Amino acid sequence: MAVLAPGLNAVDDTASTPVQMPVTIAVLANDTGAGLAISQVTDPAGGTVIVNVDSTITYTPNPDFVGTDVFTYTITDAFGQSDTAFVTITVLAPGLNAVDDTTTTPAETPVDIDVLANDTGTDLVISQVVNPANGAAVLNGDNTITYTPDPGFAGTDTFTYTITDSFGQSDSATVTITVQAPGLNAVDDTATTPARTPVDIDVLANDTGTGLVISQLGNPANGTTVLNADNSVTYTPSSAFAGTDVFSYTIIDSFGQSDSATVTVTVTAPELDAVDDVATAPAGESVEIAVLSNDVGTEPVITQVSEPANGTALINAAGTITYTADGGFAGTDTFTYTISDGISTDTATVTITVTLSKEDFQDKLENLTDNPNEQAVGRSVGGLCFDRAAGENFLRDCDDLIDAAMNDDPGAGPALTEITPDDLGTALDTSHTSVSTHMGNVRSRLFSLRSGIMGIDIDGLNIQRGGWTLTGQDLRYLTASLGGGQDRLQISGVNLGEQLRHIFCRAVPAKFWTTGIATRNTGRVRFRSSYGLTMGADYPL
Repeated sequence: MAVLAPGLNAVDDTASTPVQMPVTIAVLANDTGAGLAISQVTDPAGGTVIVNVDSTITYTPNPDFVGTDVFTYTITDAFGQSDTAFVTITVLAPGLNAVDDTTTTPAETPVDIDVLANDTGTDLVISQVVNPANGAAVLNGDNTITYTPDPGFAGTDTFTYTITDSFGQSDSATVTITVQAPGLNAVDDTATTPARTPVDIDVLANDTGTGLVISQLGNPANGTTVLNADNSVTYTPSSAFAGTDVFSYTIIDSFGQSDSATVTVTVTAPELDAVDDVATAPAGESVEIAVLSNDVGTEPVITQVSEPANGTALINAAGTITYTADGGFAGTDTFTYTISDGISTDTATVTITVTLSKEDFQDKLENLTDNPNEQAVGRSVGGLCFDRAAGENFLRDCDDLIDAAMNDDPGAGPALTEITPDDLGTALDTSHTSVSTHMGNVRSRLFSLRSGIMGIDIDGLNIQRGGWTLTGQDLRYLTASLGGGQDRLQISGVNLGEQLRHIFCRAVPAKFWTTGIATRNTGRVRFRSSYGLTMGADYPL
């Protein structure tokens, strides 16, 4: 009987190992047979093999080899049988990982990026760089990349790069660069200009940014703005405006950023000053007053005239005002006028003295006689005996004056003025005053000497002449003690304090006048009953 040898089977094996790392393989572990031993091993292409005493095989890959390597081994059993199998070894390359990168750079400023710093692998090199959309990426000899943004660009840019290791593996990653725009700041501005005067404003002078231009101008409420080629702004105020005006502007830089600011313009008004005026007009006649001649301003015009109490005031095309007194009025009248330069206004007062002629005075007398119910106004004839010696000639001349007045001679009424207590106080040391007050003594009406604004306070009278003084008490004494005269008339004076019968007033048919006071620098006082002195009094019928 034949005795058969036991079965023999060499089974293929597999193993894996990292690059440059030996691996020991128990190839007999899955083989079958009796008394097995490894009789032969072939050399792999990518490494070396050694049969160990324990019938294992150690495979060592070549230093730069990765991939799949194969070798065979042959086994023999105790019966002389043999069989062969394959061993497949996978040599694993080391890990390779290209990791994404980020960086930041100011506009128009290159930046070096060490993209390999966070990548993993063996003997890594950059094998490719793809250019970014808004700049340039250059591979340097040290495997860094220099990114340079395009001029005028700000924002986010990207590019990719590929790395390769010594085993031929490759991987790619993305680099993201934030390109920061330079600071942009539109700063508020102020300016000052006289009214109606344009002003150029360099609004960009205090702004910050790159490649600044003005992209928009706002409209001021009280003027206009014009953008000039040099990016300055010309502001022109409205012709009738003075005060504070504002407008806005917007700037944009070369990176497309924008910002806005406000410009405040102070428009100063020109000087305007309406100065008071005085004028004189004969009663019944008009006077044209050049009120603007002493005013200060730029082309002022008269815009308004108030109504005077005793006349009319009209604005003329020539910038003057014509004043016409009411019929029969003599004295002081006033009105105001307002001027404007189109921006500001100012007001002044015009004072007009309306004087009576002797013809006007005679008309008053005749009118008073014809119209007994009208108020009689005391008017004085002054200056006719001025600077005459206190002698016979003086007395004779003034007698002639009185006679003329009594006979209604119009020649007695020249140089008509109203005389007041202040006038008496400023008389010369040597002066002779002869004044007649004419009034129609219609129907024997009584007359009262009044005090107040239009009258005189006899008690308060105080005339000083060098070394002597004439008071109201002195006047009372003189009027009470001097005798003589004719047609005495009792007068009730508000400020006399008592009724006096005296020669202070002398009455004749249809005429009335007061006595006269003549002074000399010798200190003598001549008080005569036949000469008149009116001390700011009026006499109502």
